[in-house]
Amino acid sequence: MREQMREQRREQMREQRREQMREQRREEKRQEEQQRPEMTQNPDPTPLPDPTPLPGPSQVPDLTQVTESTPLPKPTPIPDPTPVPEPLKQNKLTLVPVLELTPIKLPKSHSPESPWCEQVPNVDITSDEIMSSDVEAPAHSPAPGTSTDVTSSDHDTQTASQQEGEEGYDVAEIQENIYQIYEEYQADKRGEIVQPGLQVHPALLTLLKDRRKGSTDKFDFSKPMAEYMTAYQEHIFRPEGTQKVKENCISVSTRAKIFVMYLKMATPAPHWDWRFLKNTQATRAFPALLSKIGLKPTTTVGYLHNIYSFMGYFSKNLPKNCSLSSKTVEKTQWELRKLTRDSGQVIAAHQLQVKSVKELNLIPQTALSAFQRLAVEKIPSLLALKALAELRASNPVPPMVSRLDLQELEHYPCTKKECRERIDALEDEVKLLKKKLDRERRRRGPGTSAAAGEDLSLLQDGSEDESESEEQDMRRTRRRTRRRRTRRRRTRRRTRRGEREKKRSRKERSRRRENGSIGSGGSKGTGREREQRDKKRQEQEERESRHRQRREQRHRERERAEG
Repeated sequence: MREQMREQRREQMREQRREQMREQRREEKRQEEQQRPEMTQNPDPTPLPDPTPLPGPSQVPDLTQVTESTPLPKPTPIPDPTPVPEPLKQNKLTLVPVLELTPIKLPKSHSPESPWCEQVPNVDITSDEIMSSDVEAPAHSPAPGTSTDVTSSDHDTQTASQQEGEEGYDVAEIQENIYQIYEEYQADKRGEIVQPGLQVHPALLTLLKDRRKGSTDKFDFSKPMAEYMTAYQEHIFRPEGTQKVKENCISVSTRAKIFVMYLKMATPAPHWDWRFLKNTQATRAFPALLSKIGLKPTTTVGYLHNIYSFMGYFSKNLPKNCSLSSKTVEKTQWELRKLTRDSGQVIAAHQLQVKSVKELNLIPQTALSAFQRLAVEKIPSLLALKALAELRASNPVPPMVSRLDLQELEHYPCTKKECRERIDALEDEVKLLKKKLDRERRRRGPGTSAAAGEDLSLLQDGSEDESESEEQDMRRTRRRTRRRRTRRRRTRRRTRRGEREKKRSRKERSRRRENGSIGSGGSKGTGREREQRDKKRQEQEERESRHRQRREQRHRERERAEG
């Protein structure tokens, strides 16, 4: 992966050199266009002066008579034509740098806060130059009548140091950190020993750790990019859902924003044209980064699923200033799908590990069986003790029970039914004792107070008639309770019996319907069914006749033996 990153940097440097050469060619063409109007304004060259007339025959000296001492005439100088500029003589143009900075005129469809609003040299590019050069033009051209003086080359010239000053992080450091985390993740998957100590870059840690579920934190996006991500959140939001559903929708959009911001941080500028989404190396290392910060494999797969759904929305709704092709977006989707498929083995191992940890907390079968046997023996007595404790807590005066021994009940291994009956008897007796105590207090009159011992003596010194009437009331109450339970039991039995009879009648009806005695064709049924019934009836009659003959024969033999 390091070689790939180096190759990517070399490719960026080559691209910058190519852009500089293209800029030089544009300057040459612009200079040539500036020279052309001067030649078109004066199409006719400056007329040459009339040459000096040649001497006639009479003026030509006789060279035969010329001697050494005869001076020769000086030739008449011919005037020079119109001077030719020096650049044209050399057949090349001089490069005149244009240093004037002018503001950009943006169309209304673009936001003034976008990264296009930088001041760049005033460069005019014609359509022929765009078609001839290998510069990738934006996917959406501006509105007619507006001038765009910005190209992608102006943004490619930004260096990593400039970006560090603007964004607060170094792209090269982030790329190196991502590469190291990815190598450690791959080594861990291969089973190799990994040395601890590798930390996540602070910028990446802030991006991934400070986002909570349903978070509304603002990301460092430009205005067009933030508007696009807001549109995606509105697309997946479900206002009619519950609070949980709404938080899940916000969480899905937040994960998509985290992925976009992660690729933006791991890719050099420019970012306005969304070309950072084709950074496959950073996309491939995203699961390793999530695992490094402590997320479980199941959560990582959830991230990948949400990001894949966002890329599907992105492929169908490209932003206005996006310069990515559909094949590039499809390649990113394919990479995410491959990461999701490869994480299946990691998830299986994680689930096995969780299962083994849970199995350690299980109770062995032998101990569980022993506990169940002990529970069957101890539950009734424990229920009785609990009922007694509740009764004693609700009654500060201990009841004087003569017919039931509480100590015996505490250690009595009764069943649940017997325990319930004894508890009911205790409750009835406590109620009667309370009534008796209140009656004695009312008989003494208001304003008189008695100690606990006196109250007990009042309970013990009651008349025999009152005790007999109380016992009768208690028996009547028990009898009434017993009758009520019996009625309930009989009602349940009757209900079950009625259900069984209904079920039996339904079965009988269905059987008769199958035999043909009940059907749409009447009580006689179809011809085939009638034949079957006649045949059965005939067999039954034959069987009965044979039995009758045997009985008569045995009767005759018995009479013959007696006679």
